Amino acid sequence: MAFDSLGVLAGVAERITPREAGAVGDVLRLDEVRGTRPRVIGTLQAVLDLTSLREAASMLHVHHSTLQERLTWLTPPLGYAITQPGGRQRAAVALLLWRIAHSENVNEDSGEY
Repeated sequence: MAFDSLGVLAGVAERITPREAGAVGDVLRLDEVRGTRPRVIGTLQAVLDLTSLREAASMLHVHHSTLQERLTWLTPPLGYAITQPGGRQRAAVALLLWRIAHSENVNEDSGEY
């Protein structure tokens, strides 16, 4: 995705430093969860990018019930449920800030953070 097409998201990325983003509580929680569940970032991104959990599960190459179990497991450590409207928005902002916080750590080989 081209930076110019990000709209308001580009504005956020331009105005917050990686250090500031990394200090946000939801970003810190993502890092904590990622320590034991390295797929958390990809899982959240798939759920946010697609319109249904079945589509997200298919993209992740897991059964939809497996994805639902992952999301249920993630609720307590994140402090919100991504399957709820407010949780979905919160996860989207947390993931954006997480990417900003780790923007200097991109692994060139895998494209993963």
